[in-house]
Amino acid sequence: HKAFGRGLITKVTPMGGDALVEIAFDSVGTKKLMLKSASQYMKKV
Repeated sequence: HKAFGRGLITKVTPMGGDALVEIAFDSVGTKKLMLKSASQYMKKV
């Protein structure tokens, strides 16, 4: 993630046409983000 750094998706919860993802980031701890808006900042490694 461009703002939070490297992280690992730990949970995915479907929500309508989107999904709430819980991500454990190395630098800032755990964050919950909506997948459609967060995916533009994420990359697969």
